[in-house]
Amino acid sequence: MKSQALLFAALAVSGAASLPIAAVDVTASVPVAALVGANTNLGVALLRQIDVRDDNVLFSPFSISNALAMVAAGARGPTERELLEVLGPGLKGPELAAAFEELNARVKAAPAAEAILTLANSLWYQEGFPMNDAFTGILRQDFQARFAPVDFLRAAPAACLAINQWVDEATGHRIPVLVSPAMVGPRTRLLLANAVYFKSRWANEFKRAGTFPRLFFTKPDNPEHVPTMHLTTEFRTLDLEGLRILGLPYLDDRLSMAILLPNAIDGLPGLESRLSGSDLSAWLRKLDEARARETSVSLPRFRMESSFELAGTLSKLGIATLFQPEAADLSGIDGKRDLWVSNVVHKALIETNEEGTVAAASTGVVLTTFAVHMGPDPVEFNANHPFLFVIREKSTGVILFMGRVMNPR
Repeated sequence: MKSQALLFAALAVSGAASLPIAAVDVTASVPVAALVGANTNLGVALLRQIDVRDDNVLFSPFSISNALAMVAAGARGPTERELLEVLGPGLKGPELAAAFEELNARVKAAPAAEAILTLANSLWYQEGFPMNDAFTGILRQDFQARFAPVDFLRAAPAACLAINQWVDEATGHRIPVLVSPAMVGPRTRLLLANAVYFKSRWANEFKRAGTFPRLFFTKPDNPEHVPTMHLTTEFRTLDLEGLRILGLPYLDDRLSMAILLPNAIDGLPGLESRLSGSDLSAWLRKLDEARARETSVSLPRFRMESSFELAGTLSKLGIATLFQPEAADLSGIDGKRDLWVSNVVHKALIETNEEGTVAAASTGVVLTTFAVHMGPDPVEFNANHPFLFVIREKSTGVILFMGRVMNPR
């Protein structure tokens, strides 16, 4: 699976999170409608900005939005305005958090017994780090975030292990590692994390006996044989200029995957370049309204994983001061102007086969201080050249093993 899988996979995850809302009367809640529209716009913008040309890409706009919205709860001044413009244009800070509470509740309530769709938020903070009650109250009330103290200063590996164990559990054991000790350090004060997990069977399952190799054109002159699923039954489809859209419902029909297939083999770059959030929203509404008709579907099985550090990408989308130590204003968190976001890491996974889809995503936002940190700088010991070692029994002083390392490989 290469270039033509780009948009399919991205929509699979964002669809799992946001498409159920299309079945709800979001017009009854203007803030929620604003979030849904902003989430779609963010997805389309990220699809353009993430630079993995001619390769698969996968991410969850919904996970990224939740993580950034938690940061927004502590942002002030230009930093808050930039976040609001991306996450919920027209909304004020308290409205954004309340809207996310409503939207998240609707998303988590969407699946019936046939599907799993879970959402979890957490805040990992340096032991002893003081936070404003208003900030922690918003994260507990509106984002149902779990709070956990860790020691980034003296035990970064242990802190990362605890965070990764939480992510692993929250993503159905699909994303075992989100953060590494290299991403945090003595100046790390907070790490905000989100996790989304989705699993469901198709409403109309493909039969494994109907899967066989079929040509897939990664480029017009480069066909490859890939395992391709086949099914003929009633599906909703939409024909547009240069494009066909297919709706693949899951057992709970409030959840579905949408596949956007350009008519031309090499038409995906052109589709991505002209795609807008408003167009995508309008097309998906029309797809929901289309009459189901007998359709013969051929769809490759696909599995993919993606991992991104998004600070630079989000800066290009207008969230700039958040990533600048002297400009970021996150004073709503601790009452000071000494915090900034040093990293936004995102991982996602999807597997689509004859039975259905499993998808998971997690986003971590690392908040760092540029002020004097708590405690002394750690002493550096960098064993980056040949060394000796001994292993001893301390009560007697006897050396059990001794050796020399010239080349650790």
